[in-house]
Amino acid sequence: MPDQESEGFQVVDKRRLITGEESSGEAPSEKDSETGQAEATTVSGAGAQTPQNDTVCETSEQMSAEVPDLLAYMLSLLGAAAWQWMGLIANPVTRKAEVDLNQARLAIDTFEDVARRLYPYLDEQTNRQIRQSLTDLRVNFLERSKSGEQS
Repeated sequence: MPDQESEGFQVVDKRRLITGEESSGEAPSEKDSETGQAEATTVSGAGAQTPQNDTVCETSEQMSAEVPDLLAYMLSLLGAAAWQWMGLIANPVTRKAEVDLNQARLAIDTFEDVARRLYPYLDEQTNRQIRQSLTDLRVNFLERSKSGEQS
């Protein structure tokens, strides 16, 4: 591949971890390039990053999530899916409102089950927000179910 730096382009390898020394935008040192011990990362598991060498990686600690965090994220996905299947928001892929109340009911029921398991790990304000979201989902589901039966 021809040397593009001579044409005014600068190649920046963004696969490297940013450390305190490199955060100013400096390129990795020639020593790292020669020894092959640059702080490159590899992907393993479900998106976690681990350093190839024995250095400590603060970024991987920030990326790891505890189970309550994952469950809270799962609740947001289930809630969005329920709204989508009730036809109240458009499908982001098709950009059309689709109604499938069986799918919506499954999402809402699963939301409730996951929320019950999550309540002991959250503060009271967050628990209230989750309960309110569940109530909103149920009320809207009932309204959509009644309007579907009348059609």
